[in-house]
Order: sequence, then structure tokens, then C-alpha cells
Amino acid sequence: MCEALDVSPSGFHILRSRPPSNGTVCDEILIRNIRRSFKDSDGAYGARPIWPDLLDWGHDIGIEERVARLVRSLKLVAQPKRRRRPAGKGGRPESSIVPNTLKREFAATAPNRKWVADFTYVWTSEGWLYVAGVLDLFSRRIVGWSMKSRMTADLVADALIMAIWRRRPDADLLHHCDQANQYTAEQFQKLLADHGIECSMSRLGECHANAVMESFFSRMKDDRISRSRYRTRDEARADIFDYIERFYNPRRQYSTLGGLSPVDCEKLAKKLRLANADPGARHSLCPLSYANPKAAATSPSIWWRYSSAYSRTAFRLPLASDSRVLGTTFSINASFIPLRSMLSR
Repeated sequence: MCEALDVSPSGFHILRSRPPSNGTVCDEILIRNIRRSFKDSDGAYGARPIWPDLLDWGHDIGIEERVARLVRSLKLVAQPKRRRRPAGKGGRPESSIVPNTLKREFAATAPNRKWVADFTYVWTSEGWLYVAGVLDLFSRRIVGWSMKSRMTADLVADALIMAIWRRRPDADLLHHCDQANQYTAEQFQKLLADHGIECSMSRLGECHANAVMESFFSRMKDDRISRSRYRTRDEARADIFDYIERFYNPRRQYSTLGGLSPVDCEKLAKKLRLANADPGARHSLCPLSYANPKAAATSPSIWWRYSSAYSRTAFRLPLASDSRVLGTTFSINASFIPLRSMLSR
């Protein structure tokens, strides 16, 4: 064998008896956890979302490219984006619609200030299943949803009723949707008026006016629906419920939220609000982030580190002894503070 490999016998035996290197041992541990993260996400995560999971599990790995290399070696492929099916909902007479008050301002300063809503369709062997949702722009959490076999006003009304029952919002709430028949129906508009909710509607042809809600449906179909074949509507309902309540809300990472899930974002915001009620409280983290770094730079209460290596897991704070943030005095101990670490404090 040594002659076939053109190596010396002594070198061959040394190679066979040599223990694994530290890098190899570390890679084996990382591979086990990479498989775990990929399995926990139901195959939705690629190298980039897996990396924050490894950091949370105590791995001191600062190079995302290393995770990408290991993911490629394992032949783990995240669910690719599906091909979108064109669909048009049409428009309503001008007298039945309201102005666009949201105006693509997708940042909210607190929960239950801005909700966006829309509905989509899912194919089953029994026919179409229509899914309506209501999303809170503060944390990107789905606060209300409804699924029916018919695309009626009851579909969107039930989703809104669930959101109102869960969140108990005050009167200072904006609800944004498109100009579909279901949202311009008298039944739905009366429901909004009875609860003191202001209505906002997208203009015709404004494909980005409700981009956050459209993004959620696209994410749900990429992560779960596009690779499933549902025999019945009940089977589809159960799978969509599992995705929303057991994966998306509590676990799905959001880059806009600094790598947090919607539930974790609200937990962190609640901790900061409770601390804000204590005049003597001193903290070291800002509660929100913006997808646009320029917007973060102009806001007096929000800082975000715009870096390819840490933008998903860290927020930037000014290097000053004290800063006023949302009425609370923050004590700055470091330039960059991991966001997720605050949840365990």
C-alpha cells in the first residue's frame, strides 16, 4: 500500500496513529449542532440563520464562512424560494376605500400601534384553503389568523377578532390592509369602528405598501407550505397552525429584530418597559432596530451596528457614559452588546 501511495512506511504509520487535530474535533461538534439547528427549523435554515444558533449554544465561532463550509460539506440545503403565482384582487370604487395612512412607515415604537393584514391561499386535494393574518409591526408577530374554505368577509373579520381578543389594544391603533372586497365590506369596517381602530388601505398598484405582510406569507410558503402536499383542508390547517404558533412566533429569527424571534422581541421590550418604570434602573441595551441603517442613525432612541459580521446579533450603542433612551438612563459598558443575552438577565 505504501508503494501504491508513494509514501514511506514510517510516515504512513505515523499518520494512522496521529490523534485528530483540535480543528477536526471542533468541526465534529459543530456539525452535530448544525444538524440540530437544521432539523429544529424543519429544513428552513441555511448557514446564515444557523450561525446565531451556534453562538447561543456557547460556540465561540466568529466566522460565518466556516459555518457555510460545514453546511456545504453536509449537503444541507435550505428550502429554496418558490415561484410565485400571479394573482390580482381588483379594486373598489373610490367611495368604499380609505386613504393610505401607513405610507410604508413599517417601524412601530410600541406593540399594538400598527397592524397590517392580508390573506393568501393554499392548495389542498379538497380545494383552496384561504388563510388570513394580522401582524404587529413592532415585533413582526402574528397576533391573529383565520382559515376558511371560502374567501368571504368572515375570513378577515375572524382574524381581526382573534387579534383584538389576544392583545386588547387601546384606541391608538392603525390597521392597514389592501382594497380587497373582504376589507371594504361593511361588516369588517363596522368591526374596526366599534373598537376605535383607524383603517388604512393601500393604493391600487402599490405592490410594496403592505410589504411586511406579503413577506410573512412568502416566508411561510418557503419554509413549510411549498414542500408539503395536503390531502385535506384540516391537514393544511394543522400544519399552518403549527408553523405560526410553534415555530414562527416563538422561534423564527428576524433580521429586522437583530436575530430575535417575534416573541423574544416582545419579552425584551417588556423587560425594558418594566425597568423604565423604575427611576433608578440602569441598563445597557436599546429595545428596537431598523432595517435601514440611515434611519437608525437619525433616530435619537435607536442604534444599530451596520456590519456584515454582527448586524444580526448586536446593537450599537454610543460610546458615552450615559444616554437617554426612551426616558431611561442607560449605562454603557461596552460598544456592542449581544441582543439575545439580555433575555436571560
